Amino acid sequence: MKSIRFIALVMVCGLISAGSAFAQYAGVDTGVQQAAEAQKALTEDQQKAMAEAKKAVIGKNWQQAVEIYNKLVAEAKDNRYLDESMYWLGYSLYQQSKALSDLDYRLDGTKRAIEEVNVLIEKFPLSAWIDDASMLRIEMAQDLAKRGLAGYEKYLVEGLKTSEQDPNLEIKLVALNALLQTDHEKAYPILEKLLKNQEENPKLRKNALMVLGQTRDPRAVPLLVELATNDKDPGVRNTAVFWLGQRRDKEAQAALFRLLDTSSDKKFQQQLIFSLAQMRNKEALAKLLEIARSDKESEARSQAIFWLLQSRDEESLNAMIEVYNKTSDSKVKESIINGLAQNRSDRAQDKLLQIARNDKDPEIRGKAVFWIGQTGREEVLDLLVDIYKKSDDLKLKKNILFSISQNRSERAVKQMIDIARSESNLELKKQAVFWLGQTKSEEALKFLREIIDK
Repeated sequence: MKSIRFIALVMVCGLISAGSAFAQYAGVDTGVQQAAEAQKALTEDQQKAMAEAKKAVIGKNWQQAVEIYNKLVAEAKDNRYLDESMYWLGYSLYQQSKALSDLDYRLDGTKRAIEEVNVLIEKFPLSAWIDDASMLRIEMAQDLAKRGLAGYEKYLVEGLKTSEQDPNLEIKLVALNALLQTDHEKAYPILEKLLKNQEENPKLRKNALMVLGQTRDPRAVPLLVELATNDKDPGVRNTAVFWLGQRRDKEAQAALFRLLDTSSDKKFQQQLIFSLAQMRNKEALAKLLEIARSDKESEARSQAIFWLLQSRDEESLNAMIEVYNKTSDSKVKESIINGLAQNRSDRAQDKLLQIARNDKDPEIRGKAVFWIGQTGREEVLDLLVDIYKKSDDLKLKKNILFSISQNRSERAVKQMIDIARSESNLELKKQAVFWLGQTKSEEALKFLREIIDK
């Protein structure tokens, strides 16, 4: 019982004294105020903390780095290293999350890291750390999007559309775009020549594809197809495929079909499937269904499943439930569970609940439990507790505790307290106490004090 009391004591201290770093720096203005802040120096203690944090990063001691940078960010209103500290806090959180063996905690850590980086990008647009922060955000968003989490692909699209920070590239693109607007017939051959010149800077060509992709010129699709098929630069090929998907016409769709049928490059296939999913018509959905039903083990199949369930199409949902019921492949099942979680329809959620209750594989049940917990619906709490009581699987029970902790209602707190009181397994009891310590609930604080007093 001693270890439980120690955890409870730490949590009580955290509830009483821990402030939100975001609340302390969210009000910092950009521009003039940012320049003024840059003149302020570090205190001696902050200098020592910065040195210790950098040692922790070099030594890959991510927990220590997170703790120090958290504190520096909270106190950094009076020095010029706030943006730097925010970047390294996000970076350390991400590296810490990648080292975790539990997928749910890994995703949660990555999401928090993106939130920290977002604040840096939004509040300090003139920072020297913006480029690094943007690249880090793209890497993290890619990890989350691959796992089927919705809302993070927007950062990939933004990164694809954003010009490089080379003034010469910017000037060329602005001039080219302006010429297209004023004299399209004169500008188009220049644009075509630039894109076909494979000795030209690939960065410029990828950004020039953004201009081509948005023009309604009928010559655009054949040129995009040519670049997607034959260009020697993978980045140019992927960008051409992206803009084919944005056009959403029959010719572009037929080109994506041909490329999917002939390409053996897994990463290129994933880009093709993403672009095809953006078209959102019956033919595109039918092609995705064909891939999803395939017996081939591939990332392409998982990607097709995810985007089908994102479409909210009833036929696609029924097909994926049928695939789930017939397959024994855990990777396919996990892909379908990820898609069901994002679908949000009653039928999708009912299937998710059924999986959480009845699937024979504890790992798969754990995935379903995780996504159920993310819904925030109070009515699923009773289901989670019921599964918890009936299960003997330690890892599944841990997943359920985590899912209950994600529900911020007082009812969830009371159920967690009940588990902490009655649980005989010390490890699970410690988990319940830990998650109670992460809440802001007075009821949780009262219970933690009760443990300490006993």
